[in-house]
Amino acid sequence: MLKVFPDFSVSYKSTYGTIESSWKREGKEIAYRAVVPDNSQATLVIEIPKGKSLFENGVKRSELKGKVNVPLPHGVHNFVIR
Repeated sequence: MLKVFPDFSVSYKSTYGTIESSWKREGKEIAYRAVVPDNSQATLVIEIPKGKSLFENGVKRSELKGKVNVPLPHGVHNFVIR
C-alpha cells in the first residue's frame, strides 16, 4: 500500500479534539505521526518488516517485531521504521 501512497495524511475533528494520522516515506525509512486528543486513546496497528526496527520518539522499541498493536495515550506520537 505504501507504494501506492508514499505520503498520506488525514485528520478528523472528534468531540474530544482533532485526531491526526500521517506517514511519509523518507528514503528507506517510513515516518509515521499520530495525534490523539485529550481524554482519548488509540491503538496503532503496524507491521514491522523483518530486519527493520520501530523507533518511537527517537527511542528504539526493540521488543516489537512483526505485526504489532501499540497503545497510544493522548498526545503526539512520532514513529520511524528503519
